[in-house]
Amino acid sequence: MDPKKAFWTVFSLTTTAAGFAMPFVWSMVATVPLFVFSWWLAYRSGLFY
Repeated sequence: MDPKKAFWTVFSLTTTAAGFAMPFVWSMVATVPLFVFSWWLAYRSGLFY
């Protein structure tokens, strides 16, 4: 899988889950750590190479 596609897939799924699981303000705050986690998973972990 392409790392860019993996990044956007992981980011979309986690932010959608956070949107349903948390109040609006907390889901907006959680977006930054989820962005960093998605970037790390897709590009730095080596799982998608």
